[in-house]
Amino acid sequence: MQKLIETKIPLAEINMVSEYEMAFLKLVPRDIRNRYESMLGVGRLKAKNLPKVHNLMYYPARLPLSATRAVTLASLLHHSTELEEFLKAIGFDNLKKSITKNKIYLPLSMVNPDNDLVSRFLNGNPINYIVVDPMAGGGSIPVEAKRLGLTVIAGDYNPVSYLLLRATVEFPAKYGAKLYDLVKEEVKKFVEYLERRIGEYYIKDEKAYIMVPSTEHSCGAIIPVVKETALHEGKRYAAWYVDNEKRRIKFKISDTVGPSLTICPFCQKPISVENLRKNWIKKHKEVINRLLQGDESVADDIPKYYTILAVYVAGTKYRETSPEDERILVESARELARVARESPIAEYLPITEIPENNEVFSPVREEGLDFWHYLFTPRQLLFLYESIKYIRERSRELKKTYGELGVAVVLYLALGLAKTVNYNAILTQWDYGVNSIRDIVGSQYALSRKARLGCDFIDANILYTLPWAFEATEENIEAGIDEEIETTTGGMLPVIKLLCESLGGLWHEGMDAIYIWDAREIDKYLPSESVDLVNVDPPYYEQHNYSGITELFWVIIQAAVRDVLDDLFPKDRIKLNWSPFSPEIPRNVEMHGEPPERIGGESKFGRDFKQFLNACARVIKPDGLLIVWYSYGKLIGWEELFQKYYESGYAVTKVWQVWTQSSQRRVAVHTNAFFTSLVIVARPHYKRELILDVNDPRFENEIARRVKDSLTFILGRYGIDHLREALVTSIADGLAGITVFELPSVHPLEYRLMYIKMLNKALEISINTVLKELVKYAYPSLPDLSIDTVSRLYLMLLLASYHDARSHRLLVPHDFANKISQVLGVSLDSVTVRGQRSSWKQVDSLVDPKTMASRGLFISRALALIYDLIDRIQQGGIRSAEEFAREHSLYAPLALAIATLAWEKVSSADVKTKEAILAVLKKVVR
Repeated sequence: MQKLIETKIPLAEINMVSEYEMAFLKLVPRDIRNRYESMLGVGRLKAKNLPKVHNLMYYPARLPLSATRAVTLASLLHHSTELEEFLKAIGFDNLKKSITKNKIYLPLSMVNPDNDLVSRFLNGNPINYIVVDPMAGGGSIPVEAKRLGLTVIAGDYNPVSYLLLRATVEFPAKYGAKLYDLVKEEVKKFVEYLERRIGEYYIKDEKAYIMVPSTEHSCGAIIPVVKETALHEGKRYAAWYVDNEKRRIKFKISDTVGPSLTICPFCQKPISVENLRKNWIKKHKEVINRLLQGDESVADDIPKYYTILAVYVAGTKYRETSPEDERILVESARELARVARESPIAEYLPITEIPENNEVFSPVREEGLDFWHYLFTPRQLLFLYESIKYIRERSRELKKTYGELGVAVVLYLALGLAKTVNYNAILTQWDYGVNSIRDIVGSQYALSRKARLGCDFIDANILYTLPWAFEATEENIEAGIDEEIETTTGGMLPVIKLLCESLGGLWHEGMDAIYIWDAREIDKYLPSESVDLVNVDPPYYEQHNYSGITELFWVIIQAAVRDVLDDLFPKDRIKLNWSPFSPEIPRNVEMHGEPPERIGGESKFGRDFKQFLNACARVIKPDGLLIVWYSYGKLIGWEELFQKYYESGYAVTKVWQVWTQSSQRRVAVHTNAFFTSLVIVARPHYKRELILDVNDPRFENEIARRVKDSLTFILGRYGIDHLREALVTSIADGLAGITVFELPSVHPLEYRLMYIKMLNKALEISINTVLKELVKYAYPSLPDLSIDTVSRLYLMLLLASYHDARSHRLLVPHDFANKISQVLGVSLDSVTVRGQRSSWKQVDSLVDPKTMASRGLFISRALALIYDLIDRIQQGGIRSAEEFAREHSLYAPLALAIATLAWEKVSSADVKTKEAILAVLKKVVR
């Protein structure tokens, strides 16, 4: 049976709600709001901060719930399902009702699907359909599959992911409101305990100390290791001054940038930041070691090695450091030494070595910070000790009183602690642009996939940060948490409430399950031909180092839940040769590594993915589907992925471009690749049609049909505003067409060459079909255009390009542009120009359309015709423009196509002028 997702889906509606869901809280771009209001037929609304599942705790690359709900259901329904009925089933009517009632923008994830309609479409109880996510990560796919009432089996090799899956899906679905109420109660106790126990070491109404390392210079003076002193961009700076009495450098707040600290003001010798940094790391480790051995005397040296630039109060308010601040740091260090003497402190801190094979934290390890606990200041370690000790003591009582429900509550406390640590360690930095902490994940890792010690770090006020992580302030607990439509500042409790309300009572013990396993071997864990749908978002190549970045969180969580590890990790849930008492994450099963060096090559990920495909083929029912979410940023990865589908006997039956990021992050998405944010639909064990070579008419006809069908559906339903989705989807569909054909058996070495030949031929057919169909879309009676290959290349890249707001150029992803130029046999240099950004080797700048109009190509004459017509209409009127167009009628069809499809890219003329140009061109080509 052909499924709905293999023929049609409400693509624009899905993308619209997904983009809104992934936007930065209420900082939603105006264009998304306009589309939202128009598509849902609602009036002007207010934007509020609403709970999102990723606020539970950081995990890389979470998919939007809205998209996963739609894709999951569309993968199970019959292709004849009406799209308007499908939208009702996934919750669009519920969404409209809730929006109308509350007068605010809401993502689809804030409302439930229409489960009665879902059951009717599935001809009975949805629990009879089994959905498996073998690499479930943060849990977006399992959450929405469970909300649809389906049987859900999810797993991951990563213990942090496994625990998040239990916290996101299993426990809310098992215990519902009881879980939320108990978590809320225990969070309040946790916060109150820490306020009593270590509150004296924090100033309640202030949020953070902005600090820098400092150590002894060669002359004995205390010098900070500082480069950047901005506090609030353009308005507040930390300027250094000399404290001659203590031979130290201190800081005051200034409205101007102070002088750089390059010469020691005490001895007048140059300052070597590198030497100071090495010395500080040595002293920092010595201080931590002595404190954890119970040596209080070293506490007096704390101001020497941890210098406060400024104290962040709130908003844009800062204050200068005071003697009281230094006293607090000294006394918290003394307290750490005292508890170290009185208790087995090592049991309550992550005193384990950073693994040598942890690539993310290798920079700090190489600098000498080789144990996890060295990533914290003494005050931060005191907070960690008290928090972990408290959670462990409560875990025993909660387990005794509530059983598994109590164990679940312990897990949420530990996740909240890990979330706090992300904002409270020496790998954090100060973001002076927005006056906030740049967390460990959001600092260097987000940019370079590495965690490094920066020039400053944050020692946060846990009296503020911990309640924020949980969103457990008194006003939240007593008022905001119980509102019908939740607002949030990014904390956990609103998310838990949403999950408990939407999933409560849906868990079916013995059917639903969550595992730690090797996704490449799921056929060892699941019965043959038992699964209706495998829906997965794999880790691609070097895109994210999941084990590397989450290992810090793992050692924190593990320490906090140590007394209930056996309850959280029952033996029957662990399918790997790994113990939850290990401080290391099992990397040997991680699908991670560099992409292939060349087309037709093979990477570690490629080999692993092929093994995964073969395992899936054995567990998927004969009529079942495999859905893969593709978001990797290099075309070579796309080509290898399709090759593995082909080698594994799959047929890719459909591809959709489903946005998994907000347009606020769209620049990053666009500059990486053309083929990103794709949903790839495939069937295993497809009976392919045998062809002799790529020139077989059946091959060409099938590729062309797929491209035409995609363009017709998307443009016919949504219009030219969705040209990018139409282009990506149609070309991807064309390339997918190769998987339904089989070539005669050849030698393995020739097989890859034949595959590449098929791929290139399919791309050539796809490009020609796209251009042909788009010209017809612009004006159905236009003749087929016969234009030179350079013009074809430029036209294709023009349609695929996007405006860069900074350079004001038309940019195209480099790998896509390069591939198109190779297929068409045209030098890319003929249509692109070198610019500052093209040095990134990720994007190319197109020759400006007005510059291209001055060249002697067919497309140049068509562009020149557009610009001449604009001038004539603005100066001489319609009649003059019509006469001129008739004189150049040969180029009028292409000019009409360009003006229809890419007007905003070639001209800034107003709408009235555009309409006049279109009218003139249509009259000429008729």
